[in-house]
Amino acid sequence: MAKNKENDLLIKIVSLIMSFGLWIYLTNVENPTKTVRINNVGVRLVNTESLADQSLVLVPGQTLTVNLSITGPASTVYRALPTDFRVEVDMSGYDIMKGINELPVDITLYPQNVDITKSRNLKATVRLDELVEKEVPVISEYTVKTAEGYFAAPSSVTPTTAKIKGPSEYVEKVVKLIIQGTSEGLSKDLDVSVDVVPVDEGGSVVQHVEAEPGEVQFSARVYRTKSVVINPVTTGTMSDGLSLMSLTPVKQSITIAGPEDLLGIITRIDTEKINLRGITASGSFLVPISVPDGIYIVGGESSVEVAAVVEVQGTRDLNVEIKTVNLKEGLLASVTPASISISIRGPQGVLDAIAEGSIFAELDLAGLEAGGHELVPKVRLPEGAVLEKLNPENVSVTISIDQN
Repeated sequence: MAKNKENDLLIKIVSLIMSFGLWIYLTNVENPTKTVRINNVGVRLVNTESLADQSLVLVPGQTLTVNLSITGPASTVYRALPTDFRVEVDMSGYDIMKGINELPVDITLYPQNVDITKSRNLKATVRLDELVEKEVPVISEYTVKTAEGYFAAPSSVTPTTAKIKGPSEYVEKVVKLIIQGTSEGLSKDLDVSVDVVPVDEGGSVVQHVEAEPGEVQFSARVYRTKSVVINPVTTGTMSDGLSLMSLTPVKQSITIAGPEDLLGIITRIDTEKINLRGITASGSFLVPISVPDGIYIVGGESSVEVAAVVEVQGTRDLNVEIKTVNLKEGLLASVTPASISISIRGPQGVLDAIAEGSIFAELDLAGLEAGGHELVPKVRLPEGAVLEKLNPENVSVTISIDQN
């Protein structure tokens, strides 16, 4: 059995050798004429620049090929490869339009002794789109990071718009051009040229379009920073019956940046005017800040929180002792009456805190000689309290010489 299998294999090998030898003989000795098909021969498009004159452009991503039928000696046609042929379509030679165009091909290079008559009427399918352009904004996505103690002012892009051109299918997708990049540790101004990237509404890059210009200038001014206090500015008066005990920013200071000549002269940042008439109770509220031209607020705040402490005003009547001061040596003073009534006004908390006997009326006798005098007492009040009335307004002082 095994011997029979070996004989079969030997017969097959001999038959193959004989067939190959016969083929060699026929192709090289007899060399008969044969017709063969060469598939997937690439098609070159020439004079494509003429498309722009008709506001047309090739649809990107096309791979143009044709299948050729050639006739010739077997030794030649069997060895022919797609790269042995040059097939072209002259885009300037035909009436073309947007969409699918069936255009005749021209076989400009092929092996000698090969007949290409059967391939003379071949056509290639060329897809064309409308060549359009439009203007879109240039948007910065460039990241600027400064060194400690420095601030980058809002950046600028020049120009702010650019034109894009290409197949309408792709141009219509573009909504903007973006620039991207990162610069870190800056302590001085930045000026760089950056390529623009066309993107669609979802932020994906759009291929096959050209931007004019293809790059823009990105600039960022970098300034030193410093901290200054916040100063509340007020206008008007409190409503009757109310006292403003304090008005203070919740955040005491703010960081600013700007040119050195401006930064050096600014010691505080004012709020816009706060109308005291509108403050009717204790609490906090936002107030816009007044930023000088050329100065930037690091952090971008446009307002600050201000806390107000408000107390209801009241009145209090007290009877106070009269004391004399600055009487010349060797003189005696007699005051009539020895005490007076006063009426004071102020925050109720301040008034309630005044202890009996803690306030007195003072007569300044400096420079007075012996005799009778009418004087107006001076009453020293705690902060926030206001003298409304004295009774009596004048007191009598009799100064005499001390006989002792």
